[in-house]
Amino acid sequence: MAPRAVTSKELGPTLGMYSHAMVAPVGEIVVVAGQVGTDGGRVVGPGDVVAQTRQTFANIEKVLRAAGCGMRDVVRFQTFLTHATDIDHFMRA
Repeated sequence: MAPRAVTSKELGPTLGMYSHAMVAPVGEIVVVAGQVGTDGGRVVGPGDVVAQTRQTFANIEKVLRAAGCGMRDVVRFQTFLTHATDIDHFMRA
C-alpha cells in the first residue's frame, strides 16, 4: 500500500504541493507536516507566541482527526521557534 496524503476539511487549503500530513502503511504512521499558528490562512494574534502555539496545536489536532487518530497517539513533536526568547511562551501554551 502506498503512503496517502491527509488533508483536513477543517483547515484552509494547503500551500503548493503540500498536504497536512501523510499516512505511511508501515504500521500506519502519520507524519504531520509543519503546522503554524494560522486560522483560515490568517495568523492568529500577530506577535502573541502563546496564541499562535495554541492555534498550532489545534491545527495539529484537526489533521490527526482527519487521519483517524488524536493527540494521545502522538509519540514525538519537533518544534522550531523563531527566537530563544519564545521558549517560555511556547511552554506556557
